[in-house]
Amino acid sequence: LIDLEKVGDYYLIYNEDELKWLSDVIKDDLIRDEYYNKKYRWMKDINLAKFQFDEGWDPNGIIEEKYFDGEFDGNNKVISGLKIDDMTKDAVGLFGFTSDNSVIKDLSIVDSDISGNKNVGTIVGIQKGLLENCKVYGNVNGIESVGGIAGFKYGMINNSSVYGDVTGKKLIGGIVGSNNGNINQSFFVGNVIGTETN
Repeated sequence: LIDLEKVGDYYLIYNEDELKWLSDVIKDDLIRDEYYNKKYRWMKDINLAKFQFDEGWDPNGIIEEKYFDGEFDGNNKVISGLKIDDMTKDAVGLFGFTSDNSVIKDLSIVDSDISGNKNVGTIVGIQKGLLENCKVYGNVNGIESVGGIAGFKYGMINNSSVYGDVTGKKLIGGIVGSNNGNINQSFFVGNVIGTETN
């Protein structure tokens, strides 16, 4: 068990092992309630290269019953080397599934390479809640509902951007693949490549 430093309302994350531990906690029925609906803040730039073996990073919050429900303050730090490579997996991204109450803000992800099946995005596979002031530099590949930031979006995205290529079979887009919410003052620079021919 890792004991995260806490200052005020925020638990502080200093390295990739603490981030990986939090990802595991969210999926652990025995202890997840202790860290449910809490606030977290990045304190340093993080490189996830050590998790690039096999299928790569295992997303935070993988299904609707085990979602991320708190706040992640990126603190204008950078996460690099995020890789996921599993074309059988749904809800793929740094976060697999975020709730209506979630907030993800002030985060940059660079040198990322994300591949999955359905609901595939760099930051969130299935996004509810609020995401703002985030940047992505990298590529995303999937089958259905594939986007640079989020695969399937129900929530709100503000002041965010994507630089890279997004490839999918259907329901694909530079920022989000499937959209059931609002996108404000955000943009995409790159290529959206659809592979469905019928």
